[in-house]
Amino acid sequence: MATFNATLTRLMKKAFPAEDTPDPWDNEIDEALRTKESTAICPKCLEPGADDTWLCRNCGWPSGDYVNVMPYLYIYSIGAFFRSGVDGSVKLTPSKMLGLGTIALTEYGVLAPLYWIRLFQAKHQQSNADSSTPTDNLNESNSK
Repeated sequence: MATFNATLTRLMKKAFPAEDTPDPWDNEIDEALRTKESTAICPKCLEPGADDTWLCRNCGWPSGDYVNVMPYLYIYSIGAFFRSGVDGSVKLTPSKMLGLGTIALTEYGVLAPLYWIRLFQAKHQQSNADSSTPTDNLNESNSK
């Protein structure tokens, strides 16, 4: 599976070349980010967090400096990634569903269809919520 992923990555890099770009901010902001007074924030809820934690104290999202490279914490990062696809916190587009489904296949193998079922259920729930919201609001305003 790793050989397949490596080959796919090489093909994607050749098909869609990208230039290395510098950081989108200037040197002043870069220096401010590197000072000891700067505070790390959670990438999900934007809650300021302490540098000594691996998980956000507010939402539980893996947000430490080395979470993705520590084998026993990496599983939290993978779990949070897949959970974001089925818990309704992210709007599911066809490209996101394809990406989540493909990555689920590489992570879960033969158990991936179980995740796919939950992913399609989440998409169906979002579609129902999107289609019912405008008419519900219209009906509420007409009844007043």
